[in-house]
Amino acid sequence: MHYVSKYAASALLAALAAVAHGQVVAKGGAYLFRAKYFTGRTASYAVRSEADVMSSKMSMTMHLSEKVLGVSHGIGTIRITTGKSDILINGKPLGASSPADEKAGQILDEKAGQIRLNDLGVAVDGSGASLQTHLELPPQALRPGQSWTTTGVAMLPGRTQEQKVSVTYRFIGFSNLGGTRVVKLGVKMNGSGVAGVTGSGAAYIRADDCSLVRETEKLNIAIQGMHIPSTLDIYRK
Repeated sequence: MHYVSKYAASALLAALAAVAHGQVVAKGGAYLFRAKYFTGRTASYAVRSEADVMSSKMSMTMHLSEKVLGVSHGIGTIRITTGKSDILINGKPLGASSPADEKAGQILDEKAGQIRLNDLGVAVDGSGASLQTHLELPPQALRPGQSWTTTGVAMLPGRTQEQKVSVTYRFIGFSNLGGTRVVKLGVKMNGSGVAGVTGSGAAYIRADDCSLVRETEKLNIAIQGMHIPSTLDIYRK
């Protein structure tokens, strides 16, 4: 069972890697989405996923934190720290031989890095890199009901095959989430490579700086002949 579960875990990582902040300004009846960074601002996120793998329930939790180190001409330099990623099978750590095996189930060590993003949420070094907690924003102003699509490639830890991802966002309108004025977006995802991934859900970004507040999706992951229904929840703590 653990052999199958490790492949399923890779599939969940592929889905997590897919999901990649900005002021919303009215412009001629449409709205322009632009990221706005502030030196010293910090944010912490939790990423959680659950899946039914054959007769087992698998859950995965990862924590992310980021800090804006500086801003120059609208470009933000951001330090990202990724915490350990824990996987549980039926409530027990993946690969655990005993309850005292604390390292079991931890498939990603804590890592830190930096990225420079422009006001569209895109890396300025030309690599096409993005952050899971920063949406790649549309260059043109949009009216409610209009959409834009982003594409990217992710590499999973310990694997050489790329995971290609396409995400379409639809501008639904403005709302209120936990006392914060947000923009609600519909989300549709497609991915191929290590795993075939399809899914849909909703994302909420702040109206004042376009930072992600929450994203939830229902996914179907196809890998090693299995079709795995799963859920993904990214939220700001």
